[in-house]
Amino acid sequence: MWDRQTESWWQQAGGDALVGELAGKRLDMLPASIISWAEFRQQQPRGSVLSRDTGYTRNYGRNPYVGYDRIDQSPFLFDGKLDSRLSPMERVVAMSLGGEDVAYPFSVLGERRVAADQVDGQPVVL
Repeated sequence: MWDRQTESWWQQAGGDALVGELAGKRLDMLPASIISWAEFRQQQPRGSVLSRDTGYTRNYGRNPYVGYDRIDQSPFLFDGKLDSRLSPMERVVAMSLGGEDVAYPFSVLGERRVAADQVDGQPVVL
């Protein structure tokens, strides 16, 4: 993630600023859910929704980063040594409990459907 205002580059999994004005700072984690429009309207009948009427001529239904997350390509603008444990663009579910961080690849979860584990001595099920 890139912050144009402070020119800080944020590591997505942990929320740490790696370079820029805010290097060394960490973002506060905020829980988020993906829910249907019907569910949102039921839970938040007076809730506000962002509009596509922004005054800019941009197709907001089109992905401006086509191919960026292709699992069969090297990461965009990365020229370092790759970690071979997972494909560079593998999607994961990340979890932090008691200072222990873990990640579960979507490809594994897709095969197993349910994964039981222990994180910081606590049982978890995905």
